[in-house]
Amino acid sequence: MAAKSTAQRTTIWAEENLSHAVSGWVLPAIRRLGYTAVSKPSEPRKNYMPITTAKEMAEEAGVKPRTFRKWLRAEKFGWHQRYTPWRVEVGSPEYGDMQRVLLNHT
Repeated sequence: MAAKSTAQRTTIWAEENLSHAVSGWVLPAIRRLGYTAVSKPSEPRKNYMPITTAKEMAEEAGVKPRTFRKWLRAEKFGWHQRYTPWRVEVGSPEYGDMQRVLLNHT
């Protein structure tokens, strides 16, 4: 039998020890959020949208990531908080904003 990973051991422990302590919706809700400490590794995430970063977008366009982030900061988007990564779901309105900035400057 193969050794279990830390995430698998944590999942087993959580299911055995927390299922009686929490109501029926807490553990499934935590799983849906994608926390690996209590989610089963074999379960696919539902409603999953791929995530991209400013660095990935800049590199694909042939722009320095630092320069792209500077352009993004200059736009002062209301959805982005200072000192947080520029990480968005592909296809989201935020992703569209980032694409627009990239297209306007290249």
